[in-house]
Amino acid sequence: INTYFVSLGTVSHKEYMANYDEYKLFGKKAGELSDLPLYRVYKFNANTKNDGAYLGIPASECFSSTMNSMVSSLYDMLGMRHSKVFYAFDGNTPVTAALLNVDYILSGKKYLFMDPSDMYEVVYENDDMALYRNSVAAPFGYTLPYGYDLPAESKSITLQNELIRELLGEGAQLFYSVESEGSGTEVHFTADRAGMHYAENYSGVPKIEAEGGAFNKHVFKDLKASSIIYLGYAEAGEVIGLSSEDGEKELEAGIYRLDQEVLASFGEYMQGEHMENVTVDRTDTRITGTLSLSFEKRLVISIPCEKCWTVYINGERAYPATFGGSLMAFDLPAGEYEISMRFRPYGMGAGIAVSVMCIGICVWIYTKKVDKKYGLK
Repeated sequence: INTYFVSLGTVSHKEYMANYDEYKLFGKKAGELSDLPLYRVYKFNANTKNDGAYLGIPASECFSSTMNSMVSSLYDMLGMRHSKVFYAFDGNTPVTAALLNVDYILSGKKYLFMDPSDMYEVVYENDDMALYRNSVAAPFGYTLPYGYDLPAESKSITLQNELIRELLGEGAQLFYSVESEGSGTEVHFTADRAGMHYAENYSGVPKIEAEGGAFNKHVFKDLKASSIIYLGYAEAGEVIGLSSEDGEKELEAGIYRLDQEVLASFGEYMQGEHMENVTVDRTDTRITGTLSLSFEKRLVISIPCEKCWTVYINGERAYPATFGGSLMAFDLPAGEYEISMRFRPYGMGAGIAVSVMCIGICVWIYTKKVDKKYGLK
C-alpha cells in the first residue's frame, strides 16, 4: 500500500547491493579529486532515492517523510523529480547542477554523458562505470545580482532560460526549441544541429520511454508536468523518439537543444566573486569562509534554509532570505566578509532534557519496584 501511494516500486536485495564496493570506491575518488571541501555527487539511474546515504557520498536526493519540503518545491520549479516523501536530481541540467553545487556524476558507462565540447569530463573509470566532472559546477557559495530570486511564475526550461537572461543579458538563451512531430502516445524529432538535448513533459505523463540519443532505450519514471528528461548528445540528423503507454493522457513534450557557448558564459559568470577559503571542521558542524565583493550582490549558499543553521557574518548574527524558496541567501554591500556557519540539530536541547527525564523516571520506577519486592523503605 505504501509503495502504491508514493509511486515507488520495491528493489531486490541483490539489485540493491550490486556494485556496492565499486560505487563506494568511486564516491571516495570524487572526494580525492575535488579541490573543494564541499561538493555533491549525482548517481545516475539510482536504485533508490537514498543511494547517496546508503553509499556514504554527498548526494542531491533524499527519501524521508521528514525531508525539507522547501527543497522539494525548488526541485519542482527546476523540473526535477519530487513528491511528498522524496526529491531526486533526475531531470537536472548543467544550470541546476551549478545552482546546487553538484560537481560530479556517477554512472554506468552505458549511459553516456560525453559530448565533443567536454561539458562532462571523465575523471575516473573502469570497465563498468565512470565518474564525470561537470565543467560548469559553481562554488559552494556563489553570487547573483543583489536581491535576485527565481521567478515564481515560471518553471523548468522556461525558468532556466529566464535565469540566463537575467545573468548574461536580455538576448541570451540557453535552451532552443527543436521542432518535433507525433501525437497520442509518441513524439519524435530529428536533431537540426548537433548538441545536448532535453525534453520537457508538458502533459504530466508519469512514465516515458526514450530511444536514441544517449540511450539505446531507457524508461524515465516518477514524472510530473514540467519534468525535464535528459536525452543526451545527438548528432545533426539523428532521430530520437519518446513514447508513453499511459491510457489516460496523451504524450505532449517540448524538445530543446542546449547552446554550448551560452553555457560556457554561464559557467564563467558562476565562477565570479564567491566564497573562498572554505573549510569544514572535523566535527562536520561548522563551515567557515571568506568573501570579497566589489559591489553589492546576493550571496547564495547551496544549503537549504533550516533552523539548524546559525550564520555569523563578520562576527554578527545574520538571518538568511531564501533563494528559490529554499537555499540560504544574503544580500550584502561591497566589502570584505568572514562567514561562519554552525549546525546544531533543532530541538536538540529539549530532546536531551526529555531523555534525561525519562531515564530518571525509569530509574525511579525500578527502585520503587525493588523496594516493594524486598520490603525496603
